[in-house]
Amino acid sequence: MSKAAMVLVSALVMAWPARAFAGPPTQPEADGSEAEQGEQGEQPGQAETPEPPAPVFVPDPSQPTEATEPAESGPVEGAREPVRWDVPPPESSETEPSPSFAPAVEIDHGLAPDDGRSMLVLGGVGIGLTAAGATFASIVGARRRLPASWLVPGIAVSSAGMLAFSGGALYLGVKRSGAHRRWLVARGLEGRPQGGGLAVGGSFFLLGAIGFVTAGSVALSFGDTALGATELGLGIAMAAAVPTAFVFSVRFRRSYAATGGWAPKAVPPLPTPPVARRPQLQPVIQPYPMVLQGGGGVGLSGRF
Repeated sequence: MSKAAMVLVSALVMAWPARAFAGPPTQPEADGSEAEQGEQGEQPGQAETPEPPAPVFVPDPSQPTEATEPAESGPVEGAREPVRWDVPPPESSETEPSPSFAPAVEIDHGLAPDDGRSMLVLGGVGIGLTAAGATFASIVGARRRLPASWLVPGIAVSSAGMLAFSGGALYLGVKRSGAHRRWLVARGLEGRPQGGGLAVGGSFFLLGAIGFVTAGSVALSFGDTALGATELGLGIAMAAAVPTAFVFSVRFRRSYAATGGWAPKAVPPLPTPPVARRPQLQPVIQPYPMVLQGGGGVGLSGRF
């Protein structure tokens, strides 16, 4: 085999694998006309001719133009109808319900606790009667020249007992009054009189009237006109105050049972705004003395 044949065989062997592994063509083959145009476009030295521009129609302003009406299009599904502001809204037959506010419900707080005035009156009157009784006993004992060994222990023992009883009543009254006040403040209420103080006061007036009238009558029978008249006057005044105290006490007790002894606290009114006043010019003139050589003088100073 000659050298030329060997070279040809080796070239075929090297070219065959490259064509076997090459993929299919990615673009379709163009037809004959496109191929010819491609060949013509690839020719060197041949330039592409630009296309002429489209003619522009310019209307003549001297000639009238006919207005063309746009074609009527039907309603588009899903489109929102435009709002017309020149047309009033339709009147609805059903009237809208007016907003109603529920009336305020008053909370029932029940009966208010005891205000402690009955104990306060009891303790206060007890201390007053103790002081008055001790003073009266001392005056009578001194007038009658009673022995001090018998008069002083009697006044001291009775006064100590009355003061202990009255002090306990005062303590209990202050404690109840504080609890009643805290109960009202916690609920924002105002307290009403319960009539307990008037009931205790009326009872003391009744007992005092009986005692003073009896003692005054005894003093008058023994010829002590001044002391008897004083005791009778006090007894009559106390007896006249008894019906008034009991009547108001019963009225307040009934009100306490009906209303619970409390009332809603009144809301204070809003302060009125100050009235604007125009500034007024008010002259202020004040004299003042002056010391001069050989005398004195008076000057005036002021603001206008």
